[in-house]
Amino acid sequence: MNEGNDVGRIINTVIKSFASENIIFSNESQFQFDLAWKLQENDYIRENYDIKLEVLGLSKERDQIKKHYIDMVLVSKKEGILEFIPIELKFKTPQRELEYFMADLDGKEKPIGRTFSQGAPDVGSYLFWRDVERLERVKDEIIILDGYENYKMKKGYAVIMTNCPSYLIRNNGLYSDFFPYDGFKTKNHIKQDGVLRKLCGKVYVHMINGVEERCKENEYDAQPKYIITDNDIRTYMGKEGFNDALLIPITISGSYECEWDSYPLGNNCFYIFRNKKHFLENNTGGRDYSFCFLMLEI
Repeated sequence: MNEGNDVGRIINTVIKSFASENIIFSNESQFQFDLAWKLQENDYIRENYDIKLEVLGLSKERDQIKKHYIDMVLVSKKEGILEFIPIELKFKTPQRELEYFMADLDGKEKPIGRTFSQGAPDVGSYLFWRDVERLERVKDEIIILDGYENYKMKKGYAVIMTNCPSYLIRNNGLYSDFFPYDGFKTKNHIKQDGVLRKLCGKVYVHMINGVEERCKENEYDAQPKYIITDNDIRTYMGKEGFNDALLIPITISGSYECEWDSYPLGNNCFYIFRNKKHFLENNTGGRDYSFCFLMLEI
């Protein structure tokens, strides 16, 4: 496929161009704005698309109108072509503050960026798959973009960038089904429901006077339960110890394989951790605080 007119490859190239300039993002908004700015500078994108940020989408659920916001939408500006490409972005960091530096040829060290503590990769992973689900619902016209009711989705992209190695490593803890580790395949790791596949939260329970009550992982005395229905959600909502938002099941209709890509900063770049320099490995092995990114086409 010609890279010149393939939006996915253009996005990949732009993200790697940030790395070649030793750009360290500190938050998701900065990542979103810089990506939109660079995409607009691309000849193919500029000639064929208008870039819109935080586009409102509407869906009707249980007789109520629900709002959704898409991080970025490329809207065709070619006459007679009514289509768009939505893009959802995530930027996640580990549970510690890190500062990155670059050493020049003279040995002088210059700070190039800082990331701030987030942690909770289980939550971040869940929210990434929620982005995938949202884009599928746009594709299926369950969510309609406001002002673009007559447009069709050509394709979409869910992108996550992180310097937190936990996202890349298979995890067996709570919400382990959500981790998009390198090599993760949705068709192998999520529950089947006809042709649809569901990601769902795992909750630990114990019995109190014959009634199941939610508890922490190290306190349960029964097999972990999967929250997969509205009744399950209502049963466990409001009970202490869990983020109730994470108990809402995610339905994924497509099959995806997670193949992380490196964000190759210069070999002279490093970060300080526990008063020691760590030069970046710039790989996707999840062994240090190098940056990498994952992009799924919807």
